[in-house]
Order: sequence, then C-alpha cells, then structure tokens
Amino acid sequence: MSVKLIRKAAVVTGAGSGIGRSIASQLAADGYDLTLNDLSAEDECLTGGLDETARQCQHFGAETIKIRTDITNRQNMKNLFETTAATFGRLDCCVANAYYAARGEFIDQSFEDIKRTVDVSLLGNYSTIQLAAKTMVNLAKEESTCSTPREDDYHKIIVISSVMASYPYLIDTNAPYNCSKAALNNLVGSVASSLTKHKILINAVAPGWMDTQGERKFSPEWNEVEEQGQKHLPSGLGRAQDIADAVSYLASNKSNYVNGTVLTVDGGFGISQRVPGLHPPITTPPKE
Repeated sequence: MSVKLIRKAAVVTGAGSGIGRSIASQLAADGYDLTLNDLSAEDECLTGGLDETARQCQHFGAETIKIRTDITNRQNMKNLFETTAATFGRLDCCVANAYYAARGEFIDQSFEDIKRTVDVSLLGNYSTIQLAAKTMVNLAKEESTCSTPREDDYHKIIVISSVMASYPYLIDTNAPYNCSKAALNNLVGSVASSLTKHKILINAVAPGWMDTQGERKFSPEWNEVEEQGQKHLPSGLGRAQDIADAVSYLASNKSNYVNGTVLTVDGGFGISQRVPGLHPPITTPPKE
C-alpha cells in the first residue's frame, strides 16, 4: 500500500530567475507545491523565465500556479494569496524575494528611479509579508475547526534582504536599494513577536556578492567582477543555490527556534572589508 506525500504550499515572488528560481526549485524538492510570481512576460529578467521555473518545480512533483503581477499592485497580490489558499488549501511558507534597483550617483538619481526602488523593494515586500501573514492566520482558523495542529507546525515567512543593509557604503551608487533592505531587516524584527502568537516565524536572509542574472545586468565586464570576487572574498562569488539552501533551512522545522533575525549568507563578505593602512588584506588560498 503506497502512502501519498502530503505536500506543503509556498509562495515565492520574483521566481522567474536567479535566486528566486533556485528557491522555488529547492522548495519543490523539499515537498512544496508553489505559487510562482514574477513580472509580465515582457518585463521579466529572462524571457520565459517563470515558465522555466515552473517546469523545474514540476520535475520534483510540485503543482504550480503562475501569477504574473507587480508586487506593488495590492489588489493583484490579494488575488494571488486568495488563489493560493483556494487551490492548495494551505500556506506554509512565503518567500518575499522580488526587488528593484536603479544604480547611479546619489545627486544624479532621478526621483522616479528612487520611488520605484522603494515602492518595490520596501513597500511591495511589506505588502507581500502582510498579506501572507493574514492568509496564514485565516487558514489556521479554518484548520483548527477540522483538526488539532501539531506542536511543531509553524508557518514561515522569509524575506530576502542583502548585506548592503549593513554595508551600504560598499556600493554607494545603490542608496535607494540599500536603505530599503535595511528597512526590511527592521520590519522582520518589528513584527516577529506579534506574529509568534499565530505560530508564524519570520526571518530574513542577507545574500552577499552573488552571481545572478540581475547582478550581471549591472556589471557588463563580468570577467573582472569574477576576478575581483575571487581575489577579495574568502569564498568567491555566491551562487543562487547558496541562498536557496538557507531558505530551505528556515522553511523547515529545523529552524523552529529561529525568529526575528537576519541570516547572513555572504561567504565572508562582511569580514573581508578591511581598512587600508590599518588592516592587512585578507588573502585567499590559491586554487589547485
């Protein structure tokens, strides 16, 4: 007699490429069905990106829903979570991964670019987190009338932040993005205690210097970036899978004693920042 695996359900925003795709695929492998979100086909980072993410998730047996909408559209995001609840009957995890960044010298940045960055990277994610929490609370009320929840049955909200929230001066052409990520870290700490009574745990993951499609877009001389990463970072540039592994941990019951904090996954990016003349540079071992 075969036993059917009861899959959990998760929402991943910005799932069409890079870190978002790796997170979605990893959660699918971990036993989640998924609502995948990204921009319209015309605006996504990779052509056909969300479709390819869905195919990768389905390879692991996941049922997928694809919803293309800007996370700043509150009504569309309400519809996204309603569709998730109606389709899967549960929401165990939400990963707020979508972002926008427009780099440039501070005095030259257009207000439109500044506002767009804050609207997506802070307010859009704030809205996503709130809607996810509301959905989890409402579903839990429905579930409590049908069965007794397990003691370890926590819901998880995971926010993808950045080490730039702590080291903004390292890319000082990225001020709107950096301060938005810092605000998200504060949000995680601000709401963690109020969500605990609903058995919702919220944490952030702060990636370091990553090799992603988005980062390559900002760095046309990518060979030089890779060389600098290998030269200055103890572990070189990070991979999207490194962040997916961290999310997999936070989404699991293994992290049930972790709440309201920021998990830094940067390969030593933070400890590699040295003051010239005061600290000797960190040297990385030669490759064999």
